[in-house]
Amino acid sequence: MTPLVTSGCKLDKNGFGWPKNLQIPEKRSRKWLFGRFVTLYEPPSAAIKPTIVTIEPEAFGGRELSVTSCHPIFLTVPLSNLSSVMTTASDRDTILELTQKLLVCIIDGDWETYTELCCPTLTCFEPEALGNLVDGLEFHQYYFNLPSTNSNSAPLPVQAKIVAPHVRVMGDVAIIAYVRLTQKMADGKPITVAMEETRVWHRQQGKWKHVHFHRSPAR
Repeated sequence: MTPLVTSGCKLDKNGFGWPKNLQIPEKRSRKWLFGRFVTLYEPPSAAIKPTIVTIEPEAFGGRELSVTSCHPIFLTVPLSNLSSVMTTASDRDTILELTQKLLVCIIDGDWETYTELCCPTLTCFEPEALGNLVDGLEFHQYYFNLPSTNSNSAPLPVQAKIVAPHVRVMGDVAIIAYVRLTQKMADGKPITVAMEETRVWHRQQGKWKHVHFHRSPAR
């Protein structure tokens, strides 16, 4: 008989939780739990023994979690691990917001905000570097210090949009890849430029810092 967890998602006195209506077979199987595939092992013996649930490496750091072989069977997961999974979505939103903020400060020439968002040892590959790996912020500061083409006229409107972003959060490291569409004026006419960009963020002392990026023209 396949045991069924009928209890709702709640916590026990040790700070563990289990999912609602989780059906666990008696033999080895793979199930989609907590946003990841897991492998379940149920001992054939009727005796009450722990069942080992092996989480895929990218989920919960590859730790092994135990399931008590009683009726019903409870899948126990430390709250700290559940919390890390539940906050992934908010981390993704944060990375997207920070990346958009980064693009805006580049357009505005806001060097102070740029240095707040970027790690001092920021590395990159970009067309301006002509195939060389740039290390540090000095190379980028040059472009922030350039004067406008005509200081007597109002600045021409420029805006950047992130298209089809893909964000992956792995603990304290996050990667975002997207196409950046920049709308601007050139020779009196509006144009749109597309760049393929990948940016890496690292959480340092609880704060996300931009540590690496790769830019190339979209083809």
